[in-house]
Amino acid sequence: GEIFEPRWRKFADLVAEHRTEQVIVWVTFDYEGDQLVTQLAERGIEAVHLSGKVPVPKRRKIIESFAEGGAPNVLILKPAMFAMGLNMQACTVQVFSSVHDSFERFFQCIRRSWRFGQDRPVRIFVPLTQLDQAINDRGVLVDLESIEHVRVLIAEYKAQLAAQCREMT
Repeated sequence: GEIFEPRWRKFADLVAEHRTEQVIVWVTFDYEGDQLVTQLAERGIEAVHLSGKVPVPKRRKIIESFAEGGAPNVLILKPAMFAMGLNMQACTVQVFSSVHDSFERFFQCIRRSWRFGQDRPVRIFVPLTQLDQAINDRGVLVDLESIEHVRVLIAEYKAQLAAQCREMT
């Protein structure tokens, strides 16, 4: 909806900064993917949202092209469908539309492109809520420099949550 319009613009602007790279945007809901496709099209960027509505043979063809570094260079995926089993070393940028409560799913999404055989840096962008700001006050989107940074951030997040829970009791 309109209330989230600034959010979609911010994500689209971030993807536009990396328009020459292979980018995966992870969304939780189909409407997020649809909004991002619209926002990216307004910036002249073709993005493909692989929802469950896309027939499997067509999905397979699009993923194979992307994995080889071909078009489209922006894929919008749902972790529930694509977090496991894909080799996407062509991808050097991943953007998460929201923070997921499952570290395993988050880690598996990252490992689609940051994996054995990847010889280039992979940049991971994650939105932060106000609660997350207590951990990292660098802004709404954080560029995670490495998987180790992800582990540290998650550990800090869990410690912060535990401390806040103790304060509330």
